[in-house]
Amino acid sequence: MFAQAASGDRDLSEFGAHYAPGLAGPIGAEEGKGPRDEAGLYWSHVDVPGAFAPSHESSFDAYYRWRIDEALYVQPELFWFVDPGGRRDIGDATVLFLRVGLAL
Repeated sequence: MFAQAASGDRDLSEFGAHYAPGLAGPIGAEEGKGPRDEAGLYWSHVDVPGAFAPSHESSFDAYYRWRIDEALYVQPELFWFVDPGGRRDIGDATVLFLRVGLAL
């Protein structure tokens, strides 16, 4: 488990307060018996000051990392943004990623 918190000068920054808890951890193979998969969830909430666009933005992130072997993984990931950039006049956004990692 982890959490983040930050605050910016509301007169100068596009973002005010930022809060973000998350959870990530290993899944799968027993320790010492090969690579372990990993999964994670993350929620982020940003306050957008009135000088820019008085609103909030929230995002949700979920991923699953499949370990192919010690050096290679494949990780699909889903992001969902609610009121992107604090703007309610545009729709929510969904972003799909497919990451591939290789350690040499």
